[in-house]
Amino acid sequence: MSEDNKTRIIRRTQIVASDGSEKTAQAGGLPEFSDDKTRIIGQNSVSDASDSPKTKLFRPKRENSEEVKNETVDPVVGWLVITAGPGKGKSFELGIGNNSVGRDKSQKVSLDFGDAAISRENHFKAVYEPKKRKFYVAGGDSRNLAYLNDELFNNLVEIKNYDRISIGETELMFIAFCGEQFSW
Repeated sequence: MSEDNKTRIIRRTQIVASDGSEKTAQAGGLPEFSDDKTRIIGQNSVSDASDSPKTKLFRPKRENSEEVKNETVDPVVGWLVITAGPGKGKSFELGIGNNSVGRDKSQKVSLDFGDAAISRENHFKAVYEPKKRKFYVAGGDSRNLAYLNDELFNNLVEIKNYDRISIGETELMFIAFCGEQFSW
């Protein structure tokens, strides 16, 4: 195959200097090509280092000041794993504080696998309390009930590793990551 028949892919970077002038540079110092066989994919804007004294990283807006100090958004503290029913084998990360469980995509733990007995929103809550490093479950707004190890729960109840939570046809197992030995 001759050199002319090969496709060349070049990435071009737009550089903006502190005086506002713009320059175009090819990645790796490659020459610019003007033929119709060259495709330029992606253009990135890069500011000159003299634009600001520090590089700022983009981070999503966080409401919890503790998260800002730790520079984490929602660290994993444990998991709920579906052990029986629709969605068997799927796992869901739990974060610090209240984790609402329901079928709707807006829920921290979205169990949308065809079990219509699970409420769309807030069937129950899985809670990690970081000061005491303990986990709890609490009933939500559902008319359908939730069970912890085959016992009905509605108020805040402490849970331990391998406890089973049943809602509708679905059974979940709780697995802790944080606890006495570690917490964020």
